[in-house]
Amino acid sequence: MAVLAFTVGGVLAIGGSHSAPGTGPFPEDGLIPLLKPLADYGWAVGLATSLILHTALMKRRSRRS
Repeated sequence: MAVLAFTVGGVLAIGGSHSAPGTGPFPEDGLIPLLKPLADYGWAVGLATSLILHTALMKRRSRRS
């Protein structure tokens, strides 16, 4: 469960990362162009999403037991 939440948060955190043309490791439009607006707050979005997703998955898991 934690690995899934971490992966989703990581994709959201770095998915919109972009670089100026000819500089940096990321494409100009971002790794995932749809997420480019989140690039400035990627770490916060990734952290919050991971926290919420992990909490929801753990609650769902505890209901099954």
